[in-house]
Amino acid sequence: MVGSVQQNLWRYFSYIVQAGRANMEIRGQVFMGIAAFPSLHVGHMAILTIVALRRYPIYSPLAAVMTSLTFVGTMAFGWHYAVDAFGGIALAWVVCALLWRYLPRWHERAEAS
Repeated sequence: MVGSVQQNLWRYFSYIVQAGRANMEIRGQVFMGIAAFPSLHVGHMAILTIVALRRYPIYSPLAAVMTSLTFVGTMAFGWHYAVDAFGGIALAWVVCALLWRYLPRWHERAEAS
């Protein structure tokens, strides 16, 4: 299954490159190409950066650089669009905000019982 999907993606990519070089009109196809909203690659790295900023500030510059490289890399290699990456960052922020808000309450309940 994976092999046939990769072959179809490669054929479509080759078509796009050839059409672009020949200045031909490119016919877009909804389910061809690789994009997923949100980018969990970028979201994961954003969580790492958020936690570093809050708990381990000395590591936060390194985490921010890694997040930026992941952000750029996923777009450069064609895995995601910028909106996917921004969605991943937004999701990471929401997850961290919810955890920091509710995790102490869950911890208190567990200790009480």
